[in-house]
Amino acid sequence: MNSDKIKEMLLSLEPEAAPFTVVLSGKSSKKVDGLYRPDTQEIILHNKNFKNDEALIYTSIHEYAHHLHFCSPQKPSTTRAHTIVFWDLFHRLLHKAEEKGLYVNLLTKEGPLKSLGERIKKEFVEPHGKLMMDFGRSLQEAFELCQTYGASFQDFMDRVLGMSKVTGDAAIRVSQLSLPPSLSFEQMKEVARIKDPELRKEIAQKSRNGYSLDMMKAAIRNSNSTGGDRDENPEYKRKQLEKEKIRLEKHINDLRQRLASLETQIIELEAADES
Repeated sequence: MNSDKIKEMLLSLEPEAAPFTVVLSGKSSKKVDGLYRPDTQEIILHNKNFKNDEALIYTSIHEYAHHLHFCSPQKPSTTRAHTIVFWDLFHRLLHKAEEKGLYVNLLTKEGPLKSLGERIKKEFVEPHGKLMMDFGRSLQEAFELCQTYGASFQDFMDRVLGMSKVTGDAAIRVSQLSLPPSLSFEQMKEVARIKDPELRKEIAQKSRNGYSLDMMKAAIRNSNSTGGDRDENPEYKRKQLEKEKIRLEKHINDLRQRLASLETQIIELEAADES
């Protein structure tokens, strides 16, 4: 595929895009298969890296998602470009490309890779999800016993089980819902965060039909009143910056105390030498 064909394919997935160019470098790279330059709105593809057109198309769509993301109202405000918003956008473009017959998903194409994925889900992912639901029910029982005897449930998780209370709370939430056993535990945790039963059912069904974990997270966050990726939320970013400011101030204060201590030791040593 040449650059014009690639651009035509990308525009068929999302026509409403700001101007951009596709550049085939004619080189190979050990670092990346492609990159996006926001300042020049260029998608650069190291076409000597790709073994087939599917890999080239996959990377093209990945970089196109960066272009759409950077040109959107939710554009990244930091160097961290791979946000939930980005992955949701990228995976939606991949789904659309598959539906249009423009891209063949190598992960689900008939062959050993697809067979292995199906076996892993059947033998490990699904049983793990069921096991974690049973685990959550046992933890709920432990929580109630801790309340009865006036013991700390957090200590039970930490000192008895060697696990975090966050993990325990997630398992308990999952165990209290009737979720499809075909979901992974990671998917179950995300679905369990949804308060609206109808939305919870809808997201769970979409997950069974190929929604990625990041697509789930984006849908859940967009359903909240604040909406969007928390990393793009001004209030969230303000709080994170304030935390970082406090951390740095404490670190600077510790360094000043350490410096004062070192200066005192040096003075004492110099005085001892003179005597």
